[in-house]
Amino acid sequence: NFTTDMMITIERILLISMSFMAVWFGHRLVELISYYASDRAKTTESRFDDILVPLLTKTSFVIVYIIGVLIVASAFTIDVTGLIAGLGIGGLAFAFAAKDTLANFFGSIMLVLDRPFDIGDVIDAEGILGVVEEVGFRSTRIRTFNDSVITISNGTLMNRSIDNMGKRRFRRLNTNLGVEYGTPASKIEAFCEGIRQIILSHKWTRKDSFHVYFDGFGDCALNIKLVVYWETDDYARELAERHRLNVDIMRLAKEMD
Repeated sequence: NFTTDMMITIERILLISMSFMAVWFGHRLVELISYYASDRAKTTESRFDDILVPLLTKTSFVIVYIIGVLIVASAFTIDVTGLIAGLGIGGLAFAFAAKDTLANFFGSIMLVLDRPFDIGDVIDAEGILGVVEEVGFRSTRIRTFNDSVITISNGTLMNRSIDNMGKRRFRRLNTNLGVEYGTPASKIEAFCEGIRQIILSHKWTRKDSFHVYFDGFGDCALNIKLVVYWETDDYARELAERHRLNVDIMRLAKEMD
């Protein structure tokens, strides 16, 4: 026959085992949901969910572990109510000690709500220039163009001005073309018009917003102001189209002597 003490011990062991199983099950459930959510995020055009899914996953893990600690503590007959009350009394001291962690946590929330950038965007955060790779629970990872990785806390990042170059709808070229002194005015007019026709003939240029005008008298040349936009957010395409435009202008200048 089992004595009362033995029954209490067996009951406690079962409760502790069930508590650990509950924590393990919660962990696996979060992993499973995260796996399917990540696959789903990869199929969507929006890159917002690429930030949201990892952040919610890490937050869910923290919640599961906190609940698990309370359940296990209860299984060990620790006074959970008293523990929570103690945390409430010491909450001010705890918050002061963990102010950086809390700042980073709320920084993560603000990054999700404000959406100053998405995964893959090129940003300049007051001197930190690179591609956003990951937004975590505490920090954000940015890969620089030197292929190094900078990790910056979300609290610090949210207090910086963020120039999101990945959100540009157009890429601009603003430059001056120098023409020799002594070039007839009629030839300058024809040269400017020829450049305008080149811009209109290119696929990626904005046809409703460009400027090609004789701008003034420079120290060594007559200056023609050239402002043109490309409708692309891809840096490689911008370089290719800029190369193409420059070569076509050089050919036009040679043809017109």
